[in-house]
Amino acid sequence: MLKPLILAGMLTLSVSLQAAPTVYVAPTGSDAAPGTREQPVYSLSAAYELARQSSDSTTVLIAPGTYLMTRPLTVTAENAPQAPVCFRSLTDEKPVFVGGMPIRDWKPWKNGIWRTRVPQLARFDQLYVEGRHATRARTPNVGYFMVWDGGETVIERGEDRMATYATQKITVHEADLASLRGMAPGELNRVTALFYHKWDVTRKPIEHMIADSGYLFFSGEGMKSWNPIGAGTRYVLDNYLGALDTPGEWYLADDGWLYYIPREGEEMQTLTCYAPLLGNWSRFTVRLKNP
Repeated sequence: MLKPLILAGMLTLSVSLQAAPTVYVAPTGSDAAPGTREQPVYSLSAAYELARQSSDSTTVLIAPGTYLMTRPLTVTAENAPQAPVCFRSLTDEKPVFVGGMPIRDWKPWKNGIWRTRVPQLARFDQLYVEGRHATRARTPNVGYFMVWDGGETVIERGEDRMATYATQKITVHEADLASLRGMAPGELNRVTALFYHKWDVTRKPIEHMIADSGYLFFSGEGMKSWNPIGAGTRYVLDNYLGALDTPGEWYLADDGWLYYIPREGEEMQTLTCYAPLLGNWSRFTVRLKNP
């Protein structure tokens, strides 16, 4: 059973349950409903808005099921409750909250690849299939490529320890770029290089490439002088259709087509798949008083 969560201006935890009043939440509910047992609300945010207005301690009882969250539960000093608010499950079965968009209606495409349409404004860089993190199409599929050399031209120094704006020229083995040859500039600009240098991971979209020389060009914030991208840095290339060749990989195109190669045992017609939309499940802002 979920442990109750008590909100009263500042966040505290408790295992006590206040008897009344009560707000009900259910997967069949509506946020326009009054939150009664017969007419429950759907979201935690709607339940909290009802509960926080009560001058008595309020219990929010959440029915089992799956809830798609379109916004995080937000508690601030401005919308703090008048009295404690306790969230808990209605039964021993735990409710499930998903901060993402369900992906359905997959159709076979070619070469073992399936695809479906998502809203063109939907942009995401992670995908979860049957509860497992899927891999954005990348090359190499296993291991890493290696940077031979790296250099930078500072355009605007700024006042920070890193340049505000700079261009980078990264030299790699020309064979690493074989899958990028022949790409139109617009397509190439969507490909990203993911660099693993010491304790940092840096993702950069490719701006220009000279494949025969093994040159990749990037721009943006300058490199860290104490941890640059240089000889020996590991990297992979991802986010392009040409890299989609292994089960469990996916790719989202600009036109809204989402491509995926199913893993063994995955049935595409009944697949449970989500693309994350929320960066936070909940947000709590506490205003501290001066002593």
